[in-house]
This record gives sequence, structure tokens and C-alpha cells, in this order.
Amino acid sequence: MDINAVENAPGGALLSSSEVRTLSHPAAWHTAFVVAWDWALVAAVFALAARVDRWWIYPIAMALMARQQLALAILMHDGAHGRLFQSRWWNDHVSQLFCAGPIFLPHYTYRRSHLKHHQAPLTAGDPDIILIGGYPVTKEKLAKRLLQDLVGISYFKFLKFFLYQAKRHRRRTQSAGRPPSDEILKSSFVRASIVGTNLILFAALAALGHPFLYVLLWTLPSMTILQCYLRVRGLAEHAGYQPGPDQAKNARTVINPWQTFFVAPHNVNYHIEHHLYPSVPYFNLPKLHTMLQKRGALPKANLFDGYGPVLASLVY
Repeated sequence: MDINAVENAPGGALLSSSEVRTLSHPAAWHTAFVVAWDWALVAAVFALAARVDRWWIYPIAMALMARQQLALAILMHDGAHGRLFQSRWWNDHVSQLFCAGPIFLPHYTYRRSHLKHHQAPLTAGDPDIILIGGYPVTKEKLAKRLLQDLVGISYFKFLKFFLYQAKRHRRRTQSAGRPPSDEILKSSFVRASIVGTNLILFAALAALGHPFLYVLLWTLPSMTILQCYLRVRGLAEHAGYQPGPDQAKNARTVINPWQTFFVAPHNVNYHIEHHLYPSVPYFNLPKLHTMLQKRGALPKANLFDGYGPVLASLVY
């Protein structure tokens, strides 16, 4: 699937090709600023915990840090669509080095999986069906899953699934002959980015006299609170709907600035809009939302003002 694909649903005809091109153009300066800003906030959370140094500040800092890790993951998501930079080389390398690598993820593997999701959400071939399929469920079952997120069980399940997907792709590549040189280079760069960025982060904290903060505020949040954020965001995007050709009807948009700050940074809460026009980068999604809403293209039943009503609609 082309990462620059534009329309993939009936709603795609609502915008002219010139409007789509204008909205879809990446902005290098914007990407550079936002990546730098996200990392500045990471540094600020570390500084807050080190400065206050009280037991009660650590849960707050962990929740904020998980939010920042989610923000980096969302930027990786835009990188998977080729929307960070016009240059494919810059897009992929910045996405891996500054967004995916620090949170222990491979940009290239994620892109292969995510673009399949866009082809047919909620079908058997959707890689995200493991997260978003099978709803509604009982309140007890949803609570159990959220608890598994918060104690780290879901992280290891996700890691196992992700490694399985990567292994299966590698087998397919090798069955066709010797792996292409670019695949070898990608895997080497991915490993170097994950190990290198995390070593630098640990070394910086150790040099400042706070090495334990790497585990407490970087490793643990990614394994626990981040998984909870990812589940709530994922469920809000598609869970409870049925597959179909019109992706405006099997996705949700949630408008609530305070809640989306934690659960859906960088405008990923505009998910109907993203599925109708996946080529539009995150910073133009609010503008796209306004345009589509004025033209009556957004189903009112799929627009929510918070995550509470969304979760309530997904339980018996």
C-alpha cells in the first residue's frame, strides 16, 4: 500500500484534489519544532521529579512521561504515513531515531502493520483486530484488560505479538531469496537507534546523579501506563463498529482537549478524518475536521465529547 494514499472511503470525494494536496503537504519546520518540543517536555518531567524528589511526585511524573511516550508514538505514526518530511529518507530516519527508537519500537515494522489496518479496519486481516475486535464486552472484562495494562501484562503480550509479526515478515522475505540490502540496513539502524538513544538517556540521567529515574520514569511507564493510554485510544478509534467500505462510519472522533492531551496527543483524536484522508498530517487534522463538518461529511453518531461515553458504549 502506498504510504501517500489519499482517499480510501466514499467521503474522500468531498474534498477537491487541490484541497487534499494543500492539506497533505508535510512541513519540515513544524516537524522539527514538535519533535524538539516533545523532548523538551520529557526533560521537564525528569527535572520535575529530580527537583521535588518526593514519593507523591513519582506517580504524577509517570503519568506525564507515559503521555510523552505516546506523543512520540503518534509522531512515529505520522512518519509511517510519510507525513513528517517530504524526503522519504529524512522522514524514516527522524521517525526511527527520535520517535520510535527511544520507546523501543521499529518504525519500519510498525509501518507495514499500520498500513494494512488502513486497508480494511476491523476485518480479519486488520493487525489491530487483536485490540479493537470483539466489543462490546462486560464491564468486568474491560476492567480486567485495563488492569492488565497498568501492571505490565499487556506490554509483554504486545511485545510477543509484535515480534511474531516481524519474524513472519522476515520469513516471507527470506523465502523469496536473500533479504534485500535495504532490509538489512533497516534492521541494523533500528537496533542501533533503540540501544543508542536509551543508552544516551540513561547516561545523561546518571551523569546528573539520577540513574534510577531511567527505570522509574522511562521504562516502567512504557510498560504500564502507556499501555492503558494506548488501549483507551485504540478502543475509541474503532471498537464496537463493523467493517465496511465507508470508513467514516467505523471510526470515531473525540473532541475533549483535556482528555485528548493524555490519550490522543498530536490530534490523533480526529480519527474519522484521518481514515478518510490518511495523507493529511496531524497538524492539519483540526482544519480538515472543520471542512468536513461544514460539508456534513461526519456522522454525528460517531462524534464524541469524551472517552467516558465511548467506553460506556463498549460495555454491556
